[in-house]
Amino acid sequence: MLKRKILSTMMFATFIVSSTFMFFGCSDNSNDNSESSTQKSETTKETNSDSQKKSTDKNLTENSTSETDYKLSLEKLNSGDSAEYNSKSKTISFTKSWTGKGWWFDKFDATDYDSVEVKFKSSKIRVRLCVEYNGSDTRDEKIAESGSESITINLDSSKKTSIKQIYLLNEEETGEIVLVSAVLHKSEKSSSVKQEEKKQNKEQTDSEKTNNTSENKENTSKAPQNNEQNKSENTNTA
Repeated sequence: MLKRKILSTMMFATFIVSSTFMFFGCSDNSNDNSESSTQKSETTKETNSDSQKKSTDKNLTENSTSETDYKLSLEKLNSGDSAEYNSKSKTISFTKSWTGKGWWFDKFDATDYDSVEVKFKSSKIRVRLCVEYNGSDTRDEKIAESGSESITINLDSSKKTSIKQIYLLNEEETGEIVLVSAVLHKSEKSSSVKQEEKKQNKEQTDSEKTNNTSENKENTSKAPQNNEQNKSENTNTA
């Protein structure tokens, strides 16, 4: 009878230890899985955020056409829903009066730029190029008559640090415009500063090359002298 009690007690104790181990083991796995899921979620969010930013950047601008220009993308015009745009043919279709299509920046610092120029194939309708700034209800605009092939507008120096959008606007007439290019032109001052920086960098590089060449020549001329000195010392020793 005593043996049975002892055996029952040992079995019960074994059961308790096993249950406790399984409980804490499951708890740790649950925590690990939870942390892993959280990390995956955060990684996914970061990846989606980066992809969205890259997509937005691609829609806004292309590579600069030169050191002095900033080329706006013609792949997608993301400002204005009232007019239609075909990215393959680069055609804006104004199907209603007073509708617009262009480039949305939200906040773009155009301090280094003086003007924006949009080129298109000969237009049969009258259009306006508009630049809208943040912090102001007014906009700068310029009209291109029918038959025109380009339109340029100077940026307001007091407002161009924060441009909201740039767009083309038709008037009463409906029709189409085929875009050729859209470019922000850098100011002459900014261009001259760039050229001066390039000149200084070139002069510095040339100076460094000259110094290195002189050092190499000096080291080369010292080598024979050292050899002669070593020979003389060896002779005296002998």
